[in-house]
Amino acid sequence: FYVWCKKGLLYTKNDDGERGSAPFDGDGLLAIYEGIGTKKLFQEVTGNGEFNGGINYFSSAPGSPTLSPASGPTTGRPTGGPACAPSSDSDQCGDGECGSDEGRDACPSDCPERIFVTFDADAHRGHSKGQMFSVAATTAGDVRITSLDVVGKKDGDEECAVYTRPGGYEGYEEDDGYWELVFDQTVAVEKEVPSSLGDLDREVAIPAGSTQSFYVWCKKGLLYTKNDDGERGSAPFDGDGLLAIYEGIGTKKLFQEVTGNGEFNGGINYFSSAPGSPTLSPASGPTTGRPTGGPACAPSSDSDQCGDGECGSDEGRDACPSDCPERIFVTFDADAHRGHSKGQMFSVAATTAGDVRITSLDVVGKKDGKEECAVYT
Repeated sequence: FYVWCKKGLLYTKNDDGERGSAPFDGDGLLAIYEGIGTKKLFQEVTGNGEFNGGINYFSSAPGSPTLSPASGPTTGRPTGGPACAPSSDSDQCGDGECGSDEGRDACPSDCPERIFVTFDADAHRGHSKGQMFSVAATTAGDVRITSLDVVGKKDGDEECAVYTRPGGYEGYEEDDGYWELVFDQTVAVEKEVPSSLGDLDREVAIPAGSTQSFYVWCKKGLLYTKNDDGERGSAPFDGDGLLAIYEGIGTKKLFQEVTGNGEFNGGINYFSSAPGSPTLSPASGPTTGRPTGGPACAPSSDSDQCGDGECGSDEGRDACPSDCPERIFVTFDADAHRGHSKGQMFSVAATTAGDVRITSLDVVGKKDGKEECAVYT
């Protein structure tokens, strides 16, 4: 692929002067190789580097726990989308149903972990040390939240805590006695980039149709999207068909001094018992991340019959989303030695696990704003 954007793209520099002959990253289905940057369109090679961005794709590979993301310099990760068909009625691993006793460790093939990201880099941003908000599990199924991602105000190690309570938070904004502490650690947080806090002390279960509130506190501050109309929204500001997230508040001190209304910026990692359905696609809204299909379903290229659990050559996002979860592989290291060029040229290989059909690419821009971009292959 050759990606060109007129205002420039960021990539990870390689200063050893040698272009790698082995993949620098991969997820078991795709392998990505170091490439080059160019200063002009198909002219003036600037040096070697590793592509920064995302590759969105379908795969015919049979699902397997061995097809998990490889270790590497990624800050994003493939995550299970809403296309498999788990339910809470069975705990037998391998039956395609995500039972109440299964999960990431007990049965990853039945329980793809999902992430819902709500983060708009171009929004009117505010900051506070605490963010309090509510999340609802839709009637599609029960949800078990495993961890949260946050958007930090500063780089570095950060003292963070997460509290939760069933139902709403109104009336309990300044009373910690009604909240349960489910996370309290020092973690590495990146400025203006979603960063994982790590696993909560326990999974937080939200029955279908119910609401759970969270209060995230980080001592150096968190970023959120400001709401300047003075009214707290009674309807969700974003959702993905399985989760709905409501506008919340910021606080200046721990359970004290509400600073105003705002929309949580970050990620919610979770399992769901909801049966897969094309209606469970990401809702439109101010998200820059999105839930994407992970490598836990079992499609193959041998069948084009929608609903048979196999991603046939004539199926895909539109023709049969239940058989063909869309995946994303992200390669991006915010702490790496970064370079920039207008063009990035690199190679991608489909592993022997299965055929791949690439649908779109994500890039990391040098500047904000609208950009003239082109992709060649």
